[in-house]
Amino acid sequence: MTTDTETRADAYLAEVRRHLQGLTDDERDDLLDDLAAHVHQVAADDERPLVESLGPPEAFAAELLASAGLTAEMPAPRRGLIARARRGTDAAVEAIRRQPAGRAVLDFLPELQPAWWLVRGWLLVYLLTTRSNSDYTSSFPFPEVLGSWVLGGMAVAVGAILSVRLGRRRTRTRWVWVVNAAAILSAVVLAGELNDGRTIYVDETDARGDVYIDPAYIPEPGLQHSDGSSISNVYAYDANGQPLDRVRLYDQDGRPIEVYPGYDVNGQALSVEPVTGADGQKVTNVYPQHQSTTPRFPGDPAGGIAVPPPVVGVAPLPAEGTVTSSTTVPPPAASTPTTVPVP
Repeated sequence: MTTDTETRADAYLAEVRRHLQGLTDDERDDLLDDLAAHVHQVAADDERPLVESLGPPEAFAAELLASAGLTAEMPAPRRGLIARARRGTDAAVEAIRRQPAGRAVLDFLPELQPAWWLVRGWLLVYLLTTRSNSDYTSSFPFPEVLGSWVLGGMAVAVGAILSVRLGRRRTRTRWVWVVNAAAILSAVVLAGELNDGRTIYVDETDARGDVYIDPAYIPEPGLQHSDGSSISNVYAYDANGQPLDRVRLYDQDGRPIEVYPGYDVNGQALSVEPVTGADGQKVTNVYPQHQSTTPRFPGDPAGGIAVPPPVVGVAPLPAEGTVTSSTTVPPPAASTPTTVPVP
């Protein structure tokens, strides 16, 4: 069958379909599925226009309705932006259907409907739990419901079942369009959140040697060891090896040294007990920080647990001026002492 023959047959079928708009989608598809092969065969066997071989499309559609015992009233054209968009979409689909490749794609899309129903339910649950998802990258592929991934998985299962039931309904309502639009919106939101959750960074150097850093890849601030592991707290000890409390640390420029608690060994987010200065302002460089696990939901048994200090055996330092090795210690260079203002 030549491309010209297929084009003539598809154009005729499109006109017949247009005159069956009064039927439901399922009724129209049932009639045209049995008709398509016949129209293509007639177009291949008869070089005359199909209007002459089979009659006008509107008359052919009327005969189909009569033989099936159906009636279809052409709906009056609707007004409004949504109606115009729907007519434009239908026209675009029909134009695609006239092409062999386009028709093959459109015929294959219904096979993907069950998969879309499942994904749609999953996306809708993600959209409804957007504000409760504390970390998209760690909770993916399940959302957090009341801070629990188990409840999130159960909600996804329920959402998928409801989405499938909606998809299997024979009568389509405008709610289907609303639900599909919400699922697409959820996919966009989720893609953006996962993209922002990346923790690697990339440096690019141009021909002049300038280095550019993509802000989307900059890791979280804070102190790190030489091996790249994060420092989440600081514990100070005096010369006798005794732990100190409420120590305020500053760097060489007099700026407060701050660390970020992050997560404990079990992946539970940590929170810091705030410290307020004499002026009523929050002080962020007091160590050691009193940290505890953050509840993921009300009544979380894993929340509010204080992080214990490390078990470290700190040996006392020798008396000042005592040399404990044969290494010669040079005298310190004379310098002007720096005064660090402490707020």
